[in-house]
Amino acid sequence: MDLLHSGYNGSILLFRGAADRRFDAASPLRLKTGKQLFVDKLKFVLVRDWNGDGRLDLITFTERNTRLYPGTEDGTFEEPTPIQVDGKEILFRYATADIADWDGDGIPDLWTGSEDGGAFFFKGTGETSGERAFHAPVPHLTPPFSLIPPVAYVPRLSDLPSVSPSITGESTHITLWDWNGDGLLDLVIGDMRAALVQPEDPTPELSEKIDAFLGAQNAFQAFMEGPRATLPANYGTLSPAERMQIRNQTARDLSSVSHFQQLSKNLFQKNSELRQQRLLKRHGLVWIYLQKPPTEDSPKS
Repeated sequence: MDLLHSGYNGSILLFRGAADRRFDAASPLRLKTGKQLFVDKLKFVLVRDWNGDGRLDLITFTERNTRLYPGTEDGTFEEPTPIQVDGKEILFRYATADIADWDGDGIPDLWTGSEDGGAFFFKGTGETSGERAFHAPVPHLTPPFSLIPPVAYVPRLSDLPSVSPSITGESTHITLWDWNGDGLLDLVIGDMRAALVQPEDPTPELSEKIDAFLGAQNAFQAFMEGPRATLPANYGTLSPAERMQIRNQTARDLSSVSHFQQLSKNLFQKNSELRQQRLLKRHGLVWIYLQKPPTEDSPKS
């Protein structure tokens, strides 16, 4: 077993497995030209045989793009090709993805989380040859299907302990795994949310701080109902990149609204006071969605 380490500075290092559960010294991944492989503002990587040639490929995810580096016979990588949907980049900031043949048609599919929550399925398409899928040089993906809708907070409100525990929170991280051993891949999702720890016997001063925070939070959320109402009706089915653009534009628009600035400043101050008391903490939950066996009425891939 080998270990691959990716850093935000763009470097990707390979630690080859050695005896006694140890690892050899790190060696950088390289392109076929011999040049060391760097990816600017790298978020995370996956190693999969995406193009079906029997060699492991490198898939890199950043805030700007998603790229496929096809593997070669000597362990280096070809120059990258973009992974897009309808000509649009797939972007990642505070989320991850996973790649596997989810629907059993022999072609790898892509599952992604997103900054504002949710889980999205991009079906892989292409021609198959025997048991392998060949669709080089560029992977083909259909527009995403939203299994779990995003939280749709604009802008990020992960410091606010108000996300319903019945749905995943923000910054969803995806892993595909046969959790229950039935031969079908399942969807494992980690998220991020905030929790207000209510003390059993708070002092009057502490109770006042908690009430002040809740009041500031309610005022902020009431104001944000306006921007939320302007979200497109199909917001939950938009790609992560499209939703990120909407969120960023909304944040830019709100930055010049004085009332929004006052509410934000007040909320941040009350938030900081509770954090100092260790009463407001970020945490996460793990969600497991078991895939059901297909039936005669199931839609065909």
